[in-house]
Amino acid sequence: MRPIGACAHPELPVDGIDIEVDELAMRGVALERYPEFDRHAIAWFTDPAGNAPSVMRKN
Repeated sequence: MRPIGACAHPELPVDGIDIEVDELAMRGVALERYPEFDRHAIAWFTDPAGNAPSVMRKN
C-alpha cells in the first residue's frame, strides 16, 4: 500500500477538457491552468490526500 500523497500526478484523459473543467469547477474543485501548458489542454487540482491529479485532453 502506498502512503498518502505517494501518487503525486495521476492523469485523467478526457474528450472535452473545457466541459470537464467547468463541471469540476461547478462542484467546487479549484483548478490550476498555466498558459505555457494551454497547447496541451491540461488542468491540475489537489485532492484531499495532497496528490495533484490532472485532467487532460485525449490525443
